[in-house]
Amino acid sequence: MSSEKLLQHRYSQRVFVFFVLLLLLSLSVPVVSAAGDEVISSYLSAEYIRSVIDNTPATNPALLDQIALKQNTVAVYGVIPALPQGEESYRLSLLLQEVVRIIHNDGSLVAYQWDNGGFIISYGSQKEYVIVSVHVDSHFTNEEINQVIQIIQDVGKEAGIPDLPIVVERDEHVRIEVPEAPSDPAPAIPGIGIGISVLIVLALSAVLVRKIEK
Repeated sequence: MSSEKLLQHRYSQRVFVFFVLLLLLSLSVPVVSAAGDEVISSYLSAEYIRSVIDNTPATNPALLDQIALKQNTVAVYGVIPALPQGEESYRLSLLLQEVVRIIHNDGSLVAYQWDNGGFIISYGSQKEYVIVSVHVDSHFTNEEINQVIQIIQDVGKEAGIPDLPIVVERDEHVRIEVPEAPSDPAPAIPGIGIGISVLIVLALSAVLVRKIEK
């Protein structure tokens, strides 16, 4: 083999290796897998997730009594269960988030919201309770507050929390804290995207090698 052919052969090998490395790099993007309501990123190790769960602080059953004494508190309802640090407290916070998500998706509090002439400016979940903020200058009756509490309580019972802890407070800032409804991704056949990428890269590699050898 002449020196010129040998150089071309070596160069074509390097080009092929380059494209293989490019392919491997393109396949090393973050992977997100969904299992039920849990989404786990490849960036988060199982050890890290377990540490978050294990270090979730214990609940404070006396917290609602403390909040009830605050000047801007309108009402407190329900009971914060006494749960130890770790998985039980972590699961409670997940259940509270689920309650808020369901309420947002079914629109059961829309009629009471500020944008629709109501008094609620935001609602969401804290670690140990659901919080509802009403505008400081809005007008509402005890009956309306009880209706809001009952709606949230009913959803809580369906989620497995019989006496859902709820805090209603006055606030002067309009905030958007309600979660967006999750969109269902279009169904996809596993492996199709990767397979197409492999074929494209290999085809390009073969074409370039042939051109170089000519």
